[in-house]
Amino acid sequence: MALGAFISGMLISETMYRHQVEADVRPFKDILLGLFFVTIGMMLDVVYVVTHLPALLLAVLLLVGGKGLVVLVVAKVAHSPREVSMRTAAQLAQGGEFGLVLIQLAFALHLVKQDVFQLTLSAILVSMFIAPFLIAWVVDRTGERTRNDWGQKAKDIHSIAVGSFGKENHVILCGYGRTGEQIGRFLADENIPFVAIDLNPAAIKQTPPVGGVLVFGNPAKLEVLKAAGLGRCQAVIVAYHDVHSAERVLQLVRQERKNIPVVVRAADDTTVEKLKRAGATEVIPEVIEGGLMIAAEALVQCGIPVDKAMAKVRSARAQRYSSLKQYYEESPK
Repeated sequence: MALGAFISGMLISETMYRHQVEADVRPFKDILLGLFFVTIGMMLDVVYVVTHLPALLLAVLLLVGGKGLVVLVVAKVAHSPREVSMRTAAQLAQGGEFGLVLIQLAFALHLVKQDVFQLTLSAILVSMFIAPFLIAWVVDRTGERTRNDWGQKAKDIHSIAVGSFGKENHVILCGYGRTGEQIGRFLADENIPFVAIDLNPAAIKQTPPVGGVLVFGNPAKLEVLKAAGLGRCQAVIVAYHDVHSAERVLQLVRQERKNIPVVVRAADDTTVEKLKRAGATEVIPEVIEGGLMIAAEALVQCGIPVDKAMAKVRSARAQRYSSLKQYYEESPK
């Protein structure tokens, strides 16, 4: 049953209903999680733990050290920075809830003996108990400040609210990478104020053009969008191509404002319809735009007149972008 619930949750997480399911389940999450750990705790034999302390400490060391080392190697193979690799290893080194379910099931089916069950159960629980201290120690050693505490979150929200204070009819720009930066320059050239939100510490070190504000935050959170002035902005632009995060932003925006224009960047055309169903006013696939310009340049280099090549580009765009269809269908002057 536990495995079935786990697989069902993974399947639901891939559907368009996952955000609503998450909202419906959230009130029960803490209660059920507490009940689960109480049940597991009642299975723990304290006398066995005390009498087999050396074996238990060795099991915890092997579990945390071995799992942490595997995660560290995987992170390094994925070319993650040293600090990120160490923090990832620390956060994933402990045993998980599903390990408790598996060892309990193995014991119930008489696949393991009582002493093996108690040793494994105790080692997983101890590893989970020391996990917060291990994570805090690793974060401290790598010199990285965590932004997951409530105080830091409140400070970030306050910074966003201060940045957007006094702005009316502005644009909320989610993501300030190369694409977001270019969009920001276009908005500034037309004297349109904007509030750019990005989770990348390197991105927020940039200096935005006049009229723009750049703040740290996760645009996939409602409190961040509200602090950025969602209730009084004139448009929202999602300038990154993380589909899951973009869907979450669309859900939150449509929850608060039904008719506001939302333009979303996509990597290719495979997610266009998905994002439009989620509430996007228009979706711009990068691959298509790049392909159109390369095709036009190729036609010109092959001797096709520039006007004819650009007419084909306009025709292709007219079929794709409904809001600019009339412009693209016009003949070149």
